[in-house]
Amino acid sequence: MIISHIIGGMGNQFFQYAAGRYLSLRHGVELKLDTRDFAGYDLRKLELGNFPTQFQLAEETDINRLKPATNTAKALQYLRPKRWRTYHRERYFHYDPSFQQIGPSCYLKGNFQSPKYFEPIRETLLSELALPAEKIRQVAGLGEKIKAENAVSVHIRRTDYTKPGFLEYHGLCSAEYYTAAMATLRKQFNDLTFYIFSDDMDWVRQELKIENAVIVSGELAKTHYEDFYLMQCCRHNIIANSSFSWWAAWMGSQENKTVIAPKRWFDQGPSDTEDLFPTGWVLL
Repeated sequence: MIISHIIGGMGNQFFQYAAGRYLSLRHGVELKLDTRDFAGYDLRKLELGNFPTQFQLAEETDINRLKPATNTAKALQYLRPKRWRTYHRERYFHYDPSFQQIGPSCYLKGNFQSPKYFEPIRETLLSELALPAEKIRQVAGLGEKIKAENAVSVHIRRTDYTKPGFLEYHGLCSAEYYTAAMATLRKQFNDLTFYIFSDDMDWVRQELKIENAVIVSGELAKTHYEDFYLMQCCRHNIIANSSFSWWAAWMGSQENKTVIAPKRWFDQGPSDTEDLFPTGWVLL
């Protein structure tokens, strides 16, 4: 049994699920999720149940069986060979190759924000993290239209990132970043249509003057699920420093796809982000 600790927004939940799912499939064991921290967590809610994911909720007895109850017990775990440890806490942001040594009975705690943790099961994740038809029925036609175009998703995340604590840790992608990203794509491709996804359209209209732009969030799409799906439909992606648009870009399967991401992912957060980005993504 693999247990993954789950917390955070939808993109973070995807990373945590994907790492646990990889280990569960590798060892042929069940994946269970520890979602207890959502009790009293007002920022986000558990999203994974809205997708055709494969897990059971961990019971208290499951968690107690694998997760050490004290800091001393956790420390003693590190005296064992990794395969026999029942608890693994992510110790740094970049990919940890020793993750591959984890055995079939382990509690995972961390963000695991690198495709290296789950790339071998990409096809499985594309299926299990696909939105059900009822979640995207209202925008299915628009999605087909976007797929037929040379479309670019542009994701601007600001509202929660402007709050104290979030701002210092994450930082904000500047207007200059988006302008440079769009200019980069215009040099490579013709007839681009930019589809704009944002929680702050007032800032977008004031700071970004975009030719051939279509405002999506709040107008053509009414939910974050619809935004997520339509981003995936775009041929190219300009993402924010956000796991939400990271996953939308990663799940898109268009050929000759270009993804542009901010090189500086955090402001005062982790600096060792080299393993966050799949090979071939353009960093600006």
